Amino acid sequence: MAGYDELTEKERKKIDEKSGYFIINSKEEIFNLTEEQLKEKLKIKNLDLKYPFKVIRQYGEKKKLSPYYKFIEDNYLSNKINITTFNTIKYTTIVLLTLVAVILKIKLIKKRKDRDK
Repeated sequence: MAGYDELTEKERKKIDEKSGYFIINSKEEIFNLTEEQLKEKLKIKNLDLKYPFKVIRQYGEKKKLSPYYKFIEDNYLSNKINITTFNTIKYTTIVLLTLVAVILKIKLIKKRKDRDK
């Protein structure tokens, strides 16, 4: 592999975007920050990246929700449940209802076969 100095500008930019700290939000994309630069940008003294999702939740922007999820969040979700939990519940319910439908269909087929004998 070639040294960093021997790389083309395009290759260097690609490496720089994937190294160091970065900030991406709706207003800007900043790559290859040092820890001190990141602390300065976020206006924090201590940077604990043991739990990165905590930092993202604290300093990140709220995702834009589709109208469906915005309606659900505004009207049905309490502060104790979030969209991820709602989706988990929704998909679990769909799977369970599908499973019940399959079981009922199998029982119906067996019942018809027994009746036809």
